[in-house]
Order: sequence, then structure tokens, then C-alpha cells
Amino acid sequence: MVALIVAFLLFVVLTSMVLPLIVFELEPNSSLHAKAKVSLPGWKGRSAANAARSLEKKLPSLVGATATSTPKSATTTQKDGCSCNWETGVDMFGGDLFSIPAPTEEACCKHCSKEKECAAVSFSGMVCYLKTSDVQKKHKENVRSAYNATTKLASSPAVPAPGIAEPQPSAHRPAPFRAAANPSHSAHQPPAEEEEPVGDQDCKCKLFPDHDFFGGDIKTVRASSVQSCCELCINHPNCFTWTWDMKDLCYLKGAIGKASPKGGLVSGRSCRQTPPPTPPPPPPNRDMAQDSIKRSMQHAWRGYSDKCFGQDELLPLSNRCGNWLGAGLTVIDSLSTLWIMGMHEEFDRAKTWIQEELTFNFSKDISFFETVIRIVGGLVSAFDLTGERVFITKAKEMADKLAPAFNSPHKIPWAKVNIQTGRTSNPSWSGKASVLAEVGTIQMEYFALSRHSGNKQYRDLAQGVIDHLDNARTNIAGLYPLYIDTNTGNFRSRKISFGGCGDSFYEYLLKTWLLTGRKHDQFKRMYKESIDSMIAHMIARSPDGHTYLPTLNGNLKLKEMEHLTCFTGGMLALGSVSGIVDSETADRHLQVAKELAETCYEMYHTTATGVGPESARFVGSMRPKDPAYHLRPETVETLYYLWRVTKDDTYRRWGWDIYTAIEEHCRQQIGYATIKNVNLQKGHLQYQDKMESFFLAETLKYLYLLFAEDDAQIPIMGLDDEGGQMLKEGGKFFVFNTEAHPIRAW
Repeated sequence: MVALIVAFLLFVVLTSMVLPLIVFELEPNSSLHAKAKVSLPGWKGRSAANAARSLEKKLPSLVGATATSTPKSATTTQKDGCSCNWETGVDMFGGDLFSIPAPTEEACCKHCSKEKECAAVSFSGMVCYLKTSDVQKKHKENVRSAYNATTKLASSPAVPAPGIAEPQPSAHRPAPFRAAANPSHSAHQPPAEEEEPVGDQDCKCKLFPDHDFFGGDIKTVRASSVQSCCELCINHPNCFTWTWDMKDLCYLKGAIGKASPKGGLVSGRSCRQTPPPTPPPPPPNRDMAQDSIKRSMQHAWRGYSDKCFGQDELLPLSNRCGNWLGAGLTVIDSLSTLWIMGMHEEFDRAKTWIQEELTFNFSKDISFFETVIRIVGGLVSAFDLTGERVFITKAKEMADKLAPAFNSPHKIPWAKVNIQTGRTSNPSWSGKASVLAEVGTIQMEYFALSRHSGNKQYRDLAQGVIDHLDNARTNIAGLYPLYIDTNTGNFRSRKISFGGCGDSFYEYLLKTWLLTGRKHDQFKRMYKESIDSMIAHMIARSPDGHTYLPTLNGNLKLKEMEHLTCFTGGMLALGSVSGIVDSETADRHLQVAKELAETCYEMYHTTATGVGPESARFVGSMRPKDPAYHLRPETVETLYYLWRVTKDDTYRRWGWDIYTAIEEHCRQQIGYATIKNVNLQKGHLQYQDKMESFFLAETLKYLYLLFAEDDAQIPIMGLDDEGGQMLKEGGKFFVFNTEAHPIRAW
């Protein structure tokens, strides 16, 4: 009797559990997730995705052989108004409506017959995938698919997946950065032909069937269908690609890369990748572009030399002169540009003035850093270009005047020095500390000066600074805080940046290694360590898809990037072909360089003037933070290196676009002026009365060389020396210092 009661109770329990699971009532207007109401107590309102996962776990034990009784030999299911023609070992991709749990093919067919838009189904693992007729067949084991014979396909056109198609990739858009992949998987295999996009009405995902995306994982979530995974990625602010395992796991990723072949997976690319910027009009032919840029240099030089020759800089709005250094700054800073552009009369006039009139006998607190890169660097470069001893003599004279800057316990240079009295100091804005970029951006100039003068004291001073930084403790290997206590030699902040106060220190790790003929392994090791950590800890992507390099303040990434940081793309591009890293790492560095370059170009392209701001914020969409433009060179510097490395005409187009915007908005009757707000329309612009000397030294030089025939004007170490072989054979190659003065490698 007891046995009969137990059997009866078991029958009741099983009946109450199984029957409700097989019947789902779809909510009106169901789309991607196709939420289903389930009558099982405690499941009310749960989605079909949740129900599917529970069904997959429960049904085998509840219904026994019924759940696995799919007859592979069956070709047609005909019952209760449904008629499905099944094919074994076939999956259907594309055209997805939604997925829903189904214990049998018959149940799957019934679901399709109830949906007026359903024309086909795929059935696998007790999950039924309902589709429109807009499908493609793919061979896949353990999957059966069918067309619904009751659907009038001829009279009812297929309903495509809703949404706006993702813009097609174009040749002018650099491929996006892919985070470091598992080394056991190839990153270079071509993806399969992409499927039609799926997604909601605002966005679609490009599909890569039988492919996996590696690297950049954000989180793993459950998803019952391709559409669900796509939508989860779309709705996640940092997701740009995803992989779905054809069961219920969706891997959301923050990096974009090429898919690697792997059966049984589907990967997708979210439409929230930033669409490529509209390509600017093509520049004129190369010679015409260079002629135009040379005329701009002539205009800038004429404005300066007619009014302010021998003084530091031109104030173009008031037609006056400025002197913050007192050493004919624009004369010296322009030397290498005048030489490269073939402006020999102007160069000879500058040389005569340096030889006959330039003195360093003034009593003024001057910037140690700016004097080294502009004055010492400009003079050393002029010597390397011409062999005229007057330049190296003057460079040595200035370096000797700067020697008191090293009068600190650890030989860490002070920021300011009075070259008459020897008094030194640090500014209040740095907390009375020395600055990383200022002490770590003297090695090229001082190493070259020792080589040319025969006095190793200059090299020893610069090397001592690097040795101290190399041995200092940092929280993240290779990433150095911006401020250093000049007396103790210890770091005094947690802020790390490849923008102001940090930028050129990292640049000189690579370039000093190149300058010394790739022989100085300390610089090579420090560079590799720094860039590895920069990519791992600092690279960020904005919600609208821009790759940027923010300042790191402790563990906090500031959602902004300075124009100064835009040099980084050029540094990475140069490093990628210089031999400083292996080929796989070089590819990754070059990819980051391309992405940063695109963001830096769009900092220009998206403003009202087409001129870039001093800094941009990346909260929501990218927008200017500091809207001023100081005639800076960093973006066109990066475009120059990327053109040299890739030969992609995109970078010349972008450079020409920037140049024409500068010409339109910065050019004055005499010289060029800084814009206070690049987002104001023409006619409402306000200007600062200043023409920076680096506009002539760097901005116009890099624009001019962007349209050169490779090494026709200046052969560059790392780009033109064939891995150092031509240098060993007596070739003459140069490395640009941070002021774009070419210094000869040895």
C-alpha cells in the first residue's frame, strides 16, 4: 500500500514539473531575448534563457529517453498544424528571431509554427533557435535544422534582422588594437567570411562563425543565443567584441582583434566600434604639398626675422617680440628646418648671427630642460648636418653654463638655473620637485656633445640620471612617477603620464638606444619594460570607441588625454621597426600606435575648426577639455612615423587635413598664432599673441617630411639603416630629438 502511495506521489510530482516546462507563452513584441512566462512556481517572469539553462539540466533526468530521442533519420515532422523538413548535421546562421527551450524537435517545430515570422529552425541541446528565411546553411555535427513548410515563403518576404548595418571597414581605417593573445593561438589567421549582422533596432553585431576572439576579456555572462550575446555586448560600456560558446556562455571583451578559427564557437564585433572618420580630401601631389608647407615656413620665418631676428620669438598679433630665454631661441630652433627645406640663405644668415652675435652672458633664471632640447640640441644638430664647428662650440659653451643645475646630492638636475650666478631652483607648480621629463630628456644631447667635444663629462652627467631612475623603486615596473625630490632622489607623487612632465623621458629610452647604434642595452631594457606596462596598465577605450592613453593617478585612470601624449603613436611606430622588440610584440605596438593616431587625428577632425585641442575628455563622447591649440606638433609627428612605417596614404591625408586647418585658422598677416578655443566658428575665434618656436622646429618640419620620398631629405635611424647594417658600413643616419632636431647616430 505504501509503495502504491509513493508511486502515485512521484507520478504527480513528475507531471507537475514536466508539463509546465514544455509550454511557454511568449510575451508580445519579443525580440532578442524572447522572454517567456513559465508557470512553474518561483519561475514567473523569468526569461527563456534562464528556463533553457534549467531545462538543459533538468530534462534528461525528468523525461529520460524522450529528451534524447531526436530521430536522426527523420526528415519531416507533421503534427498539430506544424510541418518541418529536417536536415541532419546542418545549422542555420543568420535571421535569428529568438531562442527558446524545447525538449524535442516536435516542440521546436511547434514554436516555429506559432510565430508568423518564423520560417526555419535549428535544434541543438534542447534549445530551439527560431529564424526568418534569411539564413545560411552551415555543416555542424549534432545540430538539426528545418524549414517550416507551413510558412508561405513565396508570398511572405523574409524579415531581416532589425537594425542598422555596421559601417564596412575601409582601407583608410587602421585595424583596431587587439590585446595580447594567448601565445598558443595564432593572431594572423584570416577570419571566415562574416555573417549578416544581427542585433536590435539600434545596433548590429558582425558575426564570425566557427571563430574565437582571444584576449581583452571583461567578464563572462550567460546568454542563450547569438542575439543575446550581441545585445549584452552592446549594452556593456566597455565591450567591443564577444564570443559565444553555442551553449549559454558569452565572453565579453574590451579589445578588438582578428578572430582565430575554432569550431563550435561564434564570435561577434559590436557596432559600437567608432566608425572611421570621413577621409579628408586628398592632398595635391607630393611635390605640391611640400611646396605649400615650405611656403608656410617661409611665411613664419619672414614674420619672425623681419621684426624679431635674434630675439626669442614673434608676437604676431601685436607685431612685437618676446624674450623668455634671451638666446635667439627661434633662430636656433629653426636651424634644422631651414636646412632640410633647402632655405640656405636663411640658414646662412642664422649661422652668421650665431657666430658673431650670440652670447650667453645674461643673468636670468632659465629652464634647464627647454635650453637643452632647443638650444643645445639645435646647435648639436646643426653641426651634425653641416660639420660647421661654430655650432658645436656654442653648444659646449651653453652646456657648461648649465652645469650648476646638477649641483644636487644625487646629481638630479634642478628645473631652473641662472647661468650667470649659478643659482638653482624648482618651480612651485611641481611642489618644488624636479620633473621626470626634464631630467630624463637630456641624454641624446649630452651623449652627442661628449662624442663631438671629446669631453665625457657631459655623458657621465646624463648617464647618472638614468642610472638613478633605473635603480629607483616604482609601484609598477617601468612606469615612473612625474616628480622627484631633488635632494633625496625619491619620487614624490603617484601620478604617471605619457603627456606633460613624463612624455619625452620614455621617448629618449628608445631614441638614445638608436642614437648609440643599438649598443646600450640598459635603454633597450627600460623601454621594453615601460611600454609593456603602459599597454597593460594605462591604455583605455572610451564608450564611443576611442583608444586613448590617460594619466594614471595611483590606481585611477583619468579619462582624458593631452595633445602632448599624441607623440606616443610615433614612438611606438618607430620602435616597432627598430628591432628593439620581437616581431609579435612589434605588431602589437604598431596596432596601438595606429589606434592612438586615429584618436589624435579625431581630436582635430571633430572640432569646429579642424584644429586639435590641448587636451580631450573621454566621458561619453570625446570632447575638448582644454580647447586651446598651441601650434603643437605631436599628432603630425606620429602621422609622419606611421606613414614611413606603413606607407598607408591615410596618414598623408590626415596630415594634409590638419595642415589646411592650421593654415585657415592660425595664419596671421605675419606669422601664426595660438587659438584659444578651437571649437568656435571662424569669425568668432580668439587668439593668443604668441608664435612658439617649436612650430617652426617641429610642426612644419614633420608636415614637410610627411610628403618626402622616405630618406630623401633626412635618413632616419631605425627606418632607413636596415637594422644597423648601413650604419656599420659608414652610412649617415639621424635620430630626431624631442624638438625634432636630427642628431647623427654612431
